[in-house]
Amino acid sequence: MEGKNKAELVGIVTEKAAEKFGVDASQIAFSIDSVRGALNWLKALSPSDPIIRNDEFSLRSACPVQTLLWSVDALYHHPQWHRDYGVRIALDEERRTQLCKICLVDSDGLEKMLEFSFKTDRRLNIGTEGGFGRWLSLTAPIPVGML
Repeated sequence: MEGKNKAELVGIVTEKAAEKFGVDASQIAFSIDSVRGALNWLKALSPSDPIIRNDEFSLRSACPVQTLLWSVDALYHHPQWHRDYGVRIALDEERRTQLCKICLVDSDGLEKMLEFSFKTDRRLNIGTEGGFGRWLSLTAPIPVGML
């Protein structure tokens, strides 16, 4: 990403943050260095699917199990969807989109990772029974320290 594009991105992010949080844009600490750091972080993600190639961003086809579990845990703390552990969370389109964004995976990748994570970690449950549509639940919190 060229310097001009980074500067433009800084302006957009700063403006949107000022609107979202109702503060003056001059109070927001976001710079070209912030963009550079985010790009370096994205390039170093594992698995090694390059999500930035030729300055183009693309979603991954998979992510670490811990990342998926942490993103499901985040749903339990979301102000709109707050639930106690063990309670089923409907896996509707809005929540699927949220999980994809957190994990930086495409929809097919999310499906694969949900199935794989279900098989490898007993804290995650997935099902369709109960007239609830597709759902998932965590039986316990996923501490950030395990990431």
